[in-house]
Amino acid sequence: MKKLSKRITLPSCTVDKQLIIRLENYLFTHIPGLLKKELFEQMGLYDLKNPASLRTYSLTLSDNKNSIQFDSIKKFKPDLFEPKTTKIVLQLKYGRPELIDIAIIFPGDSTPCLRISTISETVKKISPRIAEQLLSLFDSSKNRNSIVSKTWFRSLILLIPSALITGIGLLLGGTLYFLVAAQGWILILSAILAFNLFRLFPLIGFRTRRHFNLQKFTALLFFGLTTLVIALYTYLLYLNLGLIRLPG
Repeated sequence: MKKLSKRITLPSCTVDKQLIIRLENYLFTHIPGLLKKELFEQMGLYDLKNPASLRTYSLTLSDNKNSIQFDSIKKFKPDLFEPKTTKIVLQLKYGRPELIDIAIIFPGDSTPCLRISTISETVKKISPRIAEQLLSLFDSSKNRNSIVSKTWFRSLILLIPSALITGIGLLLGGTLYFLVAAQGWILILSAILAFNLFRLFPLIGFRTRRHFNLQKFTALLFFGLTTLVIALYTYLLYLNLGLIRLPG
């Protein structure tokens, strides 16, 4: 029997306990309802009285060194996650053999995703509806950080410094050829600028206790230094091309 494995990109969002509670409520209540007939058949086969007996679920909270698993967010007592949290994964399986395998993955340094795997023809037909209903649970948790990852935005970050330097240089009387030919380093520095913007505004943010965030501080520091180096390089370029003079 052919297996379906579907991957859906999730919205850029801030993950907190309320979002996970909404997701768990859907997984624990709506999924059994959608698979009522199939689960009922398996309950009779294994002499079970509750569809929850056919459920395997884990909530995994990870940092750079450790991972902790819970069987529900209700078992996680703090209201906020640890500041060092780097990844959260929800994984649900129903059935023996598995009728459905759902994984909701929130990595702190890349794109969040939903994975649905199944060999059930019923689940294959309703998987688009499951994905759509899960996506609707993110409406109140979305952030706007995804704009930083857009190709057009990154292209702007690469091109704007170069365009400004060229435009201002032409206004100062420079030659287009020399202005453009001397901007190899500007493109490299602009790429570093775009990379640090992504670190400052990741697709996934975790609602944590407000402690010092070394990664964001480092990204902010490099962003500031890169901007300063671009300004210094521009000054030296204009000086070398005779477009400006040293004061005095």
